[in-house]
Amino acid sequence: MIHPYRESLLSHLYPGYQHSSNCLVPAVSTFEKLLPLPDRYRPKVTWRLDGGFGGDPNLDWLLARLYGVVAKGCSNRRSANLPSQVKRWQMIRPDKLIGRVPTPEKFCRPLETFSLRYQTAKGWKHSYLFSTLNLSGVATAQFYDQRGGAETEFRSDKSGGLYLHKRRKHKRDPQEVWILLTDIAHNYLAWCDMTVHHLPLE
Repeated sequence: MIHPYRESLLSHLYPGYQHSSNCLVPAVSTFEKLLPLPDRYRPKVTWRLDGGFGGDPNLDWLLARLYGVVAKGCSNRRSANLPSQVKRWQMIRPDKLIGRVPTPEKFCRPLETFSLRYQTAKGWKHSYLFSTLNLSGVATAQFYDQRGGAETEFRSDKSGGLYLHKRRKHKRDPQEVWILLTDIAHNYLAWCDMTVHHLPLE
């Protein structure tokens, strides 16, 4: 989904057992075909990725293509080890802290790394973020957390007014057509909403 326009640019249909990490390269390659940006504009595009997409090879592939990234790391071992390297924690909110740490691996371009500590019903847990944005830890976490709005809209498309989950087809091609029709409906509603909120006052 393209921020801030809430526009769904593309959707791919995969078998249920497909891991997210194997979907990133095809998705970005399709994006590049739809929007063939010159290389000099790629640093202005930031990919905001959850842990399923955020493996080191995928990040390095995006960095080599000059894109920006804000990505949640996917290594449980790193999540557990990085907090000991934090020199100063910053509060995002009372139940969530962030601290800068050394980047644990070599990438083809510089990356900032932040350890996250957050409270759950079972106690404190940890994760980490990679970023090319050169923002503070708090600003980086807030930018990453904006993904939540997109995820809410996707869930709404699936189980809300567009009822994607109620209309499952038994063959791939009809299901893919239905997903594309849902994308068209989603974008139409997003465009209408933006038009209403940008109308001049009389």
